[in-house]
Amino acid sequence: MKTIALLICALFISAPMVVADDDKLNVRMVPNVTAKSAQPVVFSQLEKVDFNQFRLKVNTLLPKDMTVHVYKNDKLVHEYTVEESTGFLKRYKIKGVNSRIKIEVILKSEDGFAQRLRL
Repeated sequence: MKTIALLICALFISAPMVVADDDKLNVRMVPNVTAKSAQPVVFSQLEKVDFNQFRLKVNTLLPKDMTVHVYKNDKLVHEYTVEESTGFLKRYKIKGVNSRIKIEVILKSEDGFAQRLRL
């Protein structure tokens, strides 16, 4: 009965605890120091291929749904969703490109990842 009460108390402590019980009612509580990653691990790269072309490379460790938004001078020109992918390669050709144009790609996932890439 004491073990159950200690386990319940350990659940309400803000720091996660691991409880060890050795059948003699010697209970030891050890803090759990394993940390969870706040963001999923995603590698993404945006590179210019030609004057009006660029390539987007995305690799993830775990399959996930990603939403890609492409902006030209702060206006959304392309949006799509990639479902359960571990990586993809996209090549874009933009019309009306000059030296002062601003191209941005924003990657988002449902588990909290968001990244802005600029050319």
